[in-house]
Amino acid sequence: MVAPGEPALQRLPRGEVKAWPVRVGSAAGIHARKGVWWSLQVLLTGGLYLPWAFTAARRALWRHTRVAGLSMDDHQPAAAQLLHWLLMLGLAGGVALAWRSGPGLGLVAASLAVLAWPVLVFLQARRRAHHLSWARRRMGFEGRCAQVYREVWPLVAGALVVMWGLAAAARWGRPEGWCVWGLVSAGWAMALPLAAWGWLDWRQRHLRLGPWSLWWSVPREGLVSVFWRTVVWASLAGLFMAGLTTVVWSLLRWCQVPLGWWGHLALLAVPVYLVYVAARAYVQARLQNLVWGKTGNRVVRLQSRLNVADYVQQQCGHAVLMLCTLGLYWPWAQLATHRMRLQAVTVWSRVEADALRANWPVSATDVRSP
Repeated sequence: MVAPGEPALQRLPRGEVKAWPVRVGSAAGIHARKGVWWSLQVLLTGGLYLPWAFTAARRALWRHTRVAGLSMDDHQPAAAQLLHWLLMLGLAGGVALAWRSGPGLGLVAASLAVLAWPVLVFLQARRRAHHLSWARRRMGFEGRCAQVYREVWPLVAGALVVMWGLAAAARWGRPEGWCVWGLVSAGWAMALPLAAWGWLDWRQRHLRLGPWSLWWSVPREGLVSVFWRTVVWASLAGLFMAGLTTVVWSLLRWCQVPLGWWGHLALLAVPVYLVYVAARAYVQARLQNLVWGKTGNRVVRLQSRLNVADYVQQQCGHAVLMLCTLGLYWPWAQLATHRMRLQAVTVWSRVEADALRANWPVSATDVRSP
């Protein structure tokens, strides 16, 4: 069976399936030198060059990524990245200015920002899909913005209820109000994985491999399991870092080392930052294996086997090196992260790569930049 509008492909004989591992070229030195130059340009322009540096770094990484011996590419213009960041900064700045004028106006501005959040997420997903290509063949995204609200409205409505409930409880100042708000917030937090599943299910089903649509076959229970594993893992990591910080602080006090408020702030901020990095890496690894390990169609499927422990260890090491080098290590960290995540993915195909290319038209606007 072939979906309407999708070209039929000649499958490999006897049910054969080919494995195409994703490979990232070893261009660490070149990428690092370019990254240092981009960082200098960002510093010299006071941060104005950041969208162009971010876009150039992303494009350089994808151009060294190959599937079935053919390179990928990212065609996203810097102007699109700049516009996305300006929209985010505009929303954050508007909420901050509104809060300075008064809590009521601040709540209204925060509510509008929450209502606008699905649009930003939709635009980012569509932009990334449309600008990513393989062998000069563009991916695609066929979802519409109005459909996003239908999928994430429980998450948005819950966030609004939590925000306005917090304001009501603070204004009332009674224990009963805080108890009700706590119960509502706990219920909303427990429903987060279901809302995230709705968004991911909608996004993956609307991704396109050129003229072919993709499927996603992950039950709700899979994302709920990832959520609770993350909660437990982050709690254990936080307890470990809290104990380690207490030991370090006690040793410094015993040695009578003067810390000052800067020292105390660093002693508190660094462990919190490391726990955040570790928890974020844990979620990224679990979600990559869950989301991209269950995406495909009748002829092409993806498989992701990213080692969670190795990835968390790598990201924590990068965080420490970033702190020690004041951010100068970011080109090496970016390349290593891209390589580990992408090389954990394998594409399984029931057709030849040439057959995919022959039935996948090249976009008229897909002109490779020099």
